[in-house]
Amino acid sequence: MTEGQDETVNQAYDSPDFPESASRIYWDREYAQHTAIPSSGRDDPSKALIAAQAELDYESVDVAVDVGCGNGRNAVYLADKGIDVIAIDFSTEAVARTRERVAQSTISGSVEVLLADVTDGCPVTDDSIDLIIDSYFSCHLIEESVLQDYFAEVYRMLSPSGQLYWSGL
Repeated sequence: MTEGQDETVNQAYDSPDFPESASRIYWDREYAQHTAIPSSGRDDPSKALIAAQAELDYESVDVAVDVGCGNGRNAVYLADKGIDVIAIDFSTEAVARTRERVAQSTISGSVEVLLADVTDGCPVTDDSIDLIIDSYFSCHLIEESVLQDYFAEVYRMLSPSGQLYWSGL
């Protein structure tokens, strides 16, 4: 992202006019109450992400995006590895949990938390991301056209030598 763009992005995506949807309301409820999905309340990073560490080349990663960051557990894990992370979620409750987790950590300057719907496009520069983490995010995208648009957006952000970590159902 460019200097000064951060302020514009946060204003646009933190706006009270950000559109509401039935799925956003569901996810807000999930992160406020931790009712249906065990990982919504977990503190530890994804076991699958930890297991993939040997395959992921963290040495070449300066900037990562955690798509659908949830409560921020994977974003903080990556930041602890010395990686600058952009954590993105469209749920205001998830973003609040991520911001709390980041504030309570020692890596607060390494994680930028954005309220955004990546299926509508991401406020990230083309070819600028070294690692994109999709930990059980895209498996929730049911419509084929939305899924295709999502992966087009992922590959737009990913640098030519970038890595995509995907886990899901």
